[in-house]
Formats: sequence, structure tokens, C-alpha cells
Amino acid sequence: MCINLTKLCFCFLIVSNFFGIVVQAQQQKSIVQKSGNPPDFNNYYAGFEYILSGRSIRFIGKTPSSGFQLHRFYGGKKIFRHPKNLFAIYYTVSAGLFSELNYTVNDTGKEKHRYGFGISPAGYTFMIPISKEISVNAGFSGGLSTFDKLFPDKNGIPLNFTYSLNSALLIRLNQEFWLTARGRYYHHSNAEIGKVNPGLDLIMLSAGFQAQF
Repeated sequence: MCINLTKLCFCFLIVSNFFGIVVQAQQQKSIVQKSGNPPDFNNYYAGFEYILSGRSIRFIGKTPSSGFQLHRFYGGKKIFRHPKNLFAIYYTVSAGLFSELNYTVNDTGKEKHRYGFGISPAGYTFMIPISKEISVNAGFSGGLSTFDKLFPDKNGIPLNFTYSLNSALLIRLNQEFWLTARGRYYHHSNAEIGKVNPGLDLIMLSAGFQAQF
């Protein structure tokens, strides 16, 4: 029942993001038609956010009662802009420091801790301005992570793989800086390369700031 509920929530996240983007695009189109002066997109952006996860859920991964804190630095480059500025697509990269990963070992129930570093060299973000003060986006990314000790134990491997789906609200502070609030689904595993592959599935929330230039 828990797995079915998790899958249902995950599907709802994807569908709601899709319909949200469609509705927001229509709203932006209406703004452009009325004002004739749509907000523009900067060529680059860079930002920082503090990420905190809830306890892990059983979806693809098998590790229960796990979670972490992460400090993430990221940047993006515009690769496509709609001719009428209805939306833009950015290529993104990021790096993060795992302040602490807490997880439970399946066979013993013992809680362990790891500290590590992760990079996401490939990602894409779909950006939609609601107004000149508010924007929303949705995106996905993939990457690698490593820890001070093998995860989950000596049967793991030095490098693990990650991917995430996210959606964010951006509020403008001034010409260059924005506040950000983001929700994210995050999966972490070793892709069955290690002797064991517990995997993690997490729902995460973050807050931070972003500069556009």
C-alpha cells in the first residue's frame, strides 16, 4: 500500500508539473498580448540553496528511514528562448556538499552516517516568467556522488549515480537577485554495479537565492 501510494504521489508530481507549465504558459501569453512588453531572459544564472530531505520513501530504492542535508551551488546557460519570451530552456550544472547522510542498514537496522560530495554535469530547466517579479521553472538532472566511506557498506562502490526532478518558485529582489523555493524528487543508487544496491528515494525542499546576468 505504501509503494502504491508513493507511486501515485510521484505520478501526481509529474502530471501536475506538466499541466502547471501549460497553464502558466497560457497566462504568460495573455500578459504579453495585453502589455506588449514581456519580461526578458538573462543568458546565465548562478545560485546557492540549502536542501533538507524528509525520510526516504520506498519507490525504486530499498533503504528506509534515511535522509540528508545538502548545500548546493548551481549555474545555468540559456540554450533556447521562445520568440515571444513565453519560456526559455537552460542547460544546468551543479555541485553539492552532503553535510550529513543518515541511513539505516537493511539487514541490521543500524543507523550509519556518511559525508560526501556530488556533481550534476548535465541538466535542463524549463523557465516560465509569470510576471516581472515572479517566475517558475521545472527541470531534471543527473550526476555522480561519492562519500568519505563506501555507501552503504564495504559492498558498495566509490561512485554512485543520482537523478532528480524539480520545480521551483522564484521571487525577484532586484534587477539581478531572486529568492528561490524548490521541491525535488531525488534518486540515489549504484545502478546495480555494487554487490548491494540499496538505493534512496527522497522528497526534498530547499531555499536559496539566484543571480541572473
